[in-house]
Amino acid sequence: MLFYDYKVSLTIQYTLSWETPELVNAIAQLNELAKDYKQLQLISQFWSTTEIIRYMNETDLVVCSYDTQVYQHKSSGLAWLASHFDVPVILRGECWLSRELLRLGVPFVINPSLTTHGALQAAQGDIYYRESLYADLLTWLTE
Repeated sequence: MLFYDYKVSLTIQYTLSWETPELVNAIAQLNELAKDYKQLQLISQFWSTTEIIRYMNETDLVVCSYDTQVYQHKSSGLAWLASHFDVPVILRGECWLSRELLRLGVPFVINPSLTTHGALQAAQGDIYYRESLYADLLTWLTE
């Protein structure tokens, strides 16, 4: 892993709700990599609002490793964050997030191997829907 000649930094933010052997093993491997590569930052806790804003403003691409079967009909704030901060996304497959990214007009690519091979899909999106997500709450209540 060369991190593109050390010109790319990678931040992995995760939370572990329950321990499984696969996740414990993956985290151990990530910790070993982080020892060797200063460009790899691991964050194993939820971000505060201030941290989300700071990290999303510094983000060029989001790689979403959600299991597409588990997230087939579940929601996540990731699509709205990507939309608000104009950050393209890589997904493992079709799921709720891909439908929401299309609706919001966020560029994304579906690639089960989570690589950047393939063109990002640029969607028109629903401008009214996107703008209404970021409107003042009182606007929603008075409409």
